Amino acid sequence: MSEVFCNGSWVARDDARVSAFDAGMTHGVGLFETMSGRIDGAQGPQIARLGDHLARLERSARELGLVDNLRTTPLGDAALEAVAKAGRAGEHVRVRLTITGGDLNLLQTSGQSQHTPTVLINATPATAYPEAMFERGIGLTIADSKANPLDPTASHKTLNYWWRLRELQQAARKGAGEALVLQVTNHVCGVCVGNLFVVSGGVLRTPIARGEETEGGIPSPVMPGVTRAAVIEAASAMGIGCERAMLGVGDVLDADEVFITNSSWGVLPVVKLEAEAIGDAVPGEITTRVRAALLADASAWARAVYPTGPGIVGPLPDTRWRTPAAVRAERSVFPPLRPAGEESGRVPRLVRACAHARMYAQKDNRPGVRPGRREKAERCKAACGRASRSVAIRRDGGERRRGRPSRAGPRRRASGRCS
Repeated sequence: MSEVFCNGSWVARDDARVSAFDAGMTHGVGLFETMSGRIDGAQGPQIARLGDHLARLERSARELGLVDNLRTTPLGDAALEAVAKAGRAGEHVRVRLTITGGDLNLLQTSGQSQHTPTVLINATPATAYPEAMFERGIGLTIADSKANPLDPTASHKTLNYWWRLRELQQAARKGAGEALVLQVTNHVCGVCVGNLFVVSGGVLRTPIARGEETEGGIPSPVMPGVTRAAVIEAASAMGIGCERAMLGVGDVLDADEVFITNSSWGVLPVVKLEAEAIGDAVPGEITTRVRAALLADASAWARAVYPTGPGIVGPLPDTRWRTPAAVRAERSVFPPLRPAGEESGRVPRLVRACAHARMYAQKDNRPGVRPGRREKAERCKAACGRASRSVAIRRDGGERRRGRPSRAGPRRRASGRCS
């Protein structure tokens, strides 16, 4: 039986529980990411474009006010471990990462978000799409529901996916593979669970997504898809241009080629909209080339993650994979609050420490144990050839050496021996 990562612990699928008062269940407050994973026999578990998925999740959580201190690195580690637990070498799995508002009282008006979100990660066997879908293409219907650009959650991957799944079911009843979603202005938004591209005159065109709007323009309800970004990058590498534009239904019908994208199927050709054929009603040359380029992109599979900035992650340069712990005390998903002194803006007080003594304590596997003064001085003398000068280390990581006693009091007084 597969295991589920639930709030820091791995539990059996049938034992995974969330509170009856969880905001994701009661109000649909939450975000999710769907990713494609696999297990490489030589390099271990991998997730396609893991860093891009986690970066989008962090941005959405911050912009929507779900949580502003989300650490993506341990989430990536746990997602990779979920792949390791769920699959076997050569198999592909579907990874779902969900973060909800937890036991959040939406009526509180304290102005501070002190709740602890619920985190769930599970991996299941990937859907096996028939090869005929990619060889022949699929048809689209036009969805009845429309995306509202003035809805601040429209372009984020929130838990409010019911209307999208409902339209997808309606399309299946009509014999179509997906549904074309329009905005309230009748401009193209995309499809129910993906983005859309049209090919006209050898150039890709796609609806403007969140973050790509012109200054002063209305916001876009189009989600900035991870595979969408990969397609634009792959097309640029092949010398194919891409234009972000406001598209209408006429642009789709008049296109030479149309394809849709998401992280599950990658690039999927579209050959028909309702009863109207698109182009020659067969997958086009550019669609085939772009799909082949994405399938051949080995660099998209991330083996581990590391922080390269606030909320930004990427693949490790070292291709070895180590089994990550589900939760590490020093790298918790939600970091603790800062000390009261730092929150109030006061200058952090200086803390005395000896770098050599701390190093030796770690070598002795005694973290946190403070050796005696004489023992530390002897060790420092053996290492440096003299007694070490004391080091004043600030809480923010900076440090400076002091050679003479200070009048600031016993806490800052320095001496010629280790403190």
